[in-house]
Parts: sequence; C-alpha cells; structure tokens
Amino acid sequence: MRQNPRLCAVGLVGALVAGSFNVWAEPALDLAQMRAAHEAGNTQLVLELALKQLELGEGDPEFDFYYGVAAVDSGALNQGVFALERVLLANPDDLRARLELARAYFLMREDSRAQQEFAEVLAQNPSGNVQANIQRFTDAMRLREGRCRPTSTAYVELGVGHDSNVASSTDNDVLLFGFFTSNSSENSDKFSYVRGGATYNKPFSPGRSFFSSVDVESRHNENDDEFDTNYINAIAGLSFLQGTDRYRISLQGQKYNVGESNFEEGLLSDSDDTFRQMFAINGEWQRTVNRSTQVSLFAQLADMHYPGAASEVRDSWQLTVGAGATHVVTNDEVWVKRLNPVIFGSSWVGVEHSDVRGDVAQSQADREFAGLRGGIRVLPTAKLSIDASAMYQWTEYNKANAIFVNSSGAITREDDFYMLSLGAKYLLTDAIVLGGELTYTTADSNVGLNDYDRTQARGYVRYNFN
Repeated sequence: MRQNPRLCAVGLVGALVAGSFNVWAEPALDLAQMRAAHEAGNTQLVLELALKQLELGEGDPEFDFYYGVAAVDSGALNQGVFALERVLLANPDDLRARLELARAYFLMREDSRAQQEFAEVLAQNPSGNVQANIQRFTDAMRLREGRCRPTSTAYVELGVGHDSNVASSTDNDVLLFGFFTSNSSENSDKFSYVRGGATYNKPFSPGRSFFSSVDVESRHNENDDEFDTNYINAIAGLSFLQGTDRYRISLQGQKYNVGESNFEEGLLSDSDDTFRQMFAINGEWQRTVNRSTQVSLFAQLADMHYPGAASEVRDSWQLTVGAGATHVVTNDEVWVKRLNPVIFGSSWVGVEHSDVRGDVAQSQADREFAGLRGGIRVLPTAKLSIDASAMYQWTEYNKANAIFVNSSGAITREDDFYMLSLGAKYLLTDAIVLGGELTYTTADSNVGLNDYDRTQARGYVRYNFN
C-alpha cells in the first residue's frame, strides 16, 4: 500500500513534538512509594526515596513530612527539623508535624523548644492517647533537667573601628552663668578593643536553675587616650520555667571607667578614672505565645554611684519598667521564605531620683524618661544574619540648672536621643564569627552642652568556646 507523503510528514512532525515534550517536561514527584514505606515503618527506604528526589520534593508538605520523620528516626536531627519546619510554615495546624518536630527537639535536648511545641498541640485538645504521650515526654524532660550537669560558654572578641566624636562633644558655644562661654569641639579618632565574657548555668531542680554571666571590655583610642573606656558587667540570678512562662530575677553589678588606665588598674582596683558604678536588681517575665511570638515584661531598680566629691551630687537610684516582643514572620511571600525575617521591639518608662536633696543635685539627676526601640533581623543564609534597629528616648529633668541660662533664666534640661544601627554577622566556622556594625547617634537638647552627633563603625572577629 502506498503511503501518503503528506500523512508521513504530519506524523513525523507529531513525533518530534511529542519527543520534545518528553525531553523538556519536568519529572513528576512520586509520593506513593514514600507513603507506603512510611506506613510500613521502613525508615531506610523512605530516606532513599527522599534523597533521590530531594530537589524536586523540598517544599511539598507531604514530602517534607515523610522525609522529616525518617530523618529524625535515623538520627539526622537537623535535616529532620528543617523539613518539619517547612511543613508547619505551609500548614501551621498540622498537629502530626508539630508532634514530630517536638520529638526532634526532645532528641536534640532542646527541651524549652520541645515544650513550646507540645504546649501548642495540647492547646488544640488532642486525643487522650496523644496527651498521654506528651506527658511521657514532659516527665522525661523534667527528670533529665533535674539530672542535668552545669553548662558554660565563653567568648573573646577583637575589634577595630572609627569614632567621629570620641567624647560625645558638642560643636555649639554654650553660655554658662549668662556670660561665660564653653567652647567644645568634636574629635574623631580610630580605636581598637578587646572584649570577653563567660556564662554559667546550673539546674538544681526541674524547671529551676541558677545562671550567671560576666562581660569585660577595654577600648583604646589611637590619640585621645583620656577618653579610653573600660567596663565590667556581672549578673547572677535564678530562672523558673512553668509551662510557656519563664521568670528570671537577678542581681547586677557594673563598673565603667573613662580615662587613660590599664585594664587591671582600671577595673580590678579603685581608680580615679572610675566614672560610674551601678548595682541593680532585675526581674523579667517571658511568655512564648506560639512558635512565632514571644512577649516579655521587665523591671530594674538600680543604685547609681559616681565616685569623687565633685560627682556625688549625681548619685541616685533609678527605676525602669518596660515590655518587649519578638515575632518570626511566617507566610507564603517569596521574600519571607528567602530572608526568614524576625521583628523585635521594646518600650520602657523610668524615673531617676537623686540621693542628695538639693537644687544642684536634683537639677542633674532627678528626671523622667521614656523610650522605644524596634528592629528587624534577616537571615539570607544559614551563616549570615543582618540586623537593623532604631531607638528613641525622651528625657525631662525636674529642676532648672542655674549654670545654664538663656534669656528666660535658668534652664530645665530636656533631651531627645536617637540611635540608628546596622550590623551583620557571618559564621565562618562553628566557633569563629566575623562581624561589623555602623551606629549613628544624635542628641537634641535645650542645653547646648548636651547637643551632639556621633558615628561609629567597627569590625570584629569573635571566637566562641562552646
């Protein structure tokens, strides 16, 4: 039989088109075998099937669930957590995935995170079997915490930078007593610093632990050594965990020096360079609302002491109370999944009261203040984090200061303080962190001596001993 040339041509074109579709069409995700292997409890087979189509399956909630459970069961806890977290980003109400994520955190000994996930499941009133299973995990965590050994960390940090105004000086001419003029000027300088610190935590019963930390820093300017600074800050207290609530109470001591001095003379003994000493009682309540949001209330009562006869008029006590919140942004927006943003903020109010009751002391120490701080942290990669924040604080003093006058007489000081900060950290290794920070501060005061602008830039390397 003779073939029609036109039909042959059409058939050839059709075959080529069909072939091109077979070449360019993306392979389909096959979940049937993974589902069957998961239901049969064959962890090894689930993992093998998942790894064969990992690039294709990541982001699919069903794939991520099977892969995550199998990874946790096989001991690959980090991979399992990442997969199960992707499931919950897509379906926050998936209780199976949340239970498996809580189990993974338990196996990683991240007990606080495990408790948060278990609490969210219990809030949905699951079946009696699920509640009993969660109770077994909770009992195991309490028993483990009661037997937990002390933990400690430490770090050392070296940095260099540039400061546009090392003394926070004003460029304004200030009128003293109505006729003297104080001439100040901004002096920029390069600086270097060394910083170090350590923490120690000791659980003593389920949900209760002792914690402590100490941080020290010595900063030296290249030229203006009279504005070198040293400080030491130490905290010790108790922590109580009850469900999703954590309570902390602590004592804090701080010593801050300004002036040319070495570290030992400046911080570990009495020194003429001591600018301020502080002793404080701190309290904090923190609640984990859900896996994305945390809120807190805090308070501090501090005793401020300025050594030297001329500075004693500034001695005071200070009360500060405030609230804060942190929220992990989770939605289907591409930029959210790419950058994993975390939003944080806090606000506070306070009052300071001079120890010495008199016009001079009260004009320098008696004040009221309130402030706000907010910012965002993004994590473009697992090793890189970038922070941006802004802060504002308003301060009003209660007495006029006879030293500073204007056409209306003695001035009662009022300040507006602003700060903008941008920083980045890169995890070079598990122990080494590279970082940088740019900070701009400005103070707007009706007393010209307290008006200033200051920009600081620094880079550093930190080594963590974990």
